[in-house]
Amino acid sequence: MKGRTCILLVISIAFSRITNAQIPATFQTRHYTTENGLPSNGIKGLEWDEETGFLWVATEAGIVRFNGIDFKTYTNKNTPFIGSERFRLMVRNNKGIIYAADEYDNIFKVRQNELVLYRKTIKENKLNTYRAYYGLPVSDTFF
Repeated sequence: MKGRTCILLVISIAFSRITNAQIPATFQTRHYTTENGLPSNGIKGLEWDEETGFLWVATEAGIVRFNGIDFKTYTNKNTPFIGSERFRLMVRNNKGIIYAADEYDNIFKVRQNELVLYRKTIKENKLNTYRAYYGLPVSDTFF
């Protein structure tokens, strides 16, 4: 009985040393809203561009490129090919290409740190067009 107690004591001391030797994780968390840079608090998609290190955010008031310090906002005021500032979604395909779609079914692509028009859709009825995007998030090459 004494042998088991000694073995359990040695094991518990050994494991307590292992767990106490770990360095606590240190990280910083920041909360971004319209008060400190975002054009809208309604976020429709987030994608990390691994090539450039930018975070792209689709909101209800435009698309934002975030470099960790500053926001660059793309709206129809500074980017004329954006039909509607209200974006529906943002996805990245398996090749790493980031796409976004606005409420008018226009599709945009992130290329060389900029937002470019990929496909413009002209529709008479701009309401209830969500049906066009059901296969979008699961597509390998986007179409």
